[in-house]
Formats: sequence, structure tokens, C-alpha cells
Amino acid sequence: MTLATKPTAKTLANSSYSAIEKHFDKTWKWEKAVKNDKDAEALHQMRVGMRRLRTTVTRFNSIVNFPKAANDKSIGKIARCLGSLRDLDVLKETLKNKYQPQLPKKEKAILDKVINTLEKQRINVLADVKAIFKSERYKSLKTSLKEWLVGRTKLSTISKFENSASITRFTVT
Repeated sequence: MTLATKPTAKTLANSSYSAIEKHFDKTWKWEKAVKNDKDAEALHQMRVGMRRLRTTVTRFNSIVNFPKAANDKSIGKIARCLGSLRDLDVLKETLKNKYQPQLPKKEKAILDKVINTLEKQRINVLADVKAIFKSERYKSLKTSLKEWLVGRTKLSTISKFENSASITRFTVT
């Protein structure tokens, strides 16, 4: 039996690199849309990406040297802030679209007040999200992971070159 493709041996470190790269790219792809506060889906996707990034860093932390800024606490704080905004969006949307149409007129007025209160809370939480984007914690996380990924890419390229060129290393004693 002949395989159509050759299996490639992958180390756990390579797998962690691939996972971090995937979640990093998916997370920061949504940053601009979240900053502009135009798309609820962008907020959702960035929050999910942060949670996945956090899980990946936490699980591979014992075998891979991640940047100091890429830690569970930092990623968690950012993800929670995004989550608070998302929770308000979901609650407001659910109240408006699912419950409000079914209520009698008198109760709709009460629910309008509740929705207005949620909107005021959302403005405050949105300010917190924007502050997180400007924070040293966020900038440090983003920059350090980006640099770590670039550094790992260079190491991977060198390693592939060495393997393809069949370079043998000798130790001189």
C-alpha cells in the first residue's frame, strides 16, 4: 500500500505554534471592527478568539516558552472585558426581539426603561473595552505574541533549510 501523501512528523511545540498563530490571527482580525463598535458579530468572534488563545497558552505553557505578557491572567482580563460587552448586547437583543413583541403595551413601556438602562450600561462597558485596547496589557500582549510568532517562523525556516540542505553539524573538541 502506498500513501498519497507523506506523513510529516510534528512536534508538540510546532502544534502549539500553529494553534497560537491561528487564534492570534483570528482574534486580531476583528480588532478594528470591535473598536468601531459597528458589528456585534465582530465582538463575538474576537471574544471567542481570546478565549481560545487563552486556552492554548494555558495548555501549552508547560512545554513552550511564551512571552511573559502572554499569560492566563492578561488574556483572561481582556476576554472578560469583551465578554461583558457581549453579554449586554445579547441580553438587549433578546429582550427587544423575543420578549418585547409579546408584551402588553403597559409592560412594553417598563421593558423600554430596562433596555434604556442596559444601553447606558453598555456605553460604560464599551468605554472599558476601548480603554483595554489602549492599555499597556493589551498592547504588550499583542506585540509580544506577534514578535514571538515572527521569531518562531524564522526558526522554522532555518530548520527547514537545514533539513533540505542536509547540513551536518560537527562538534569540535
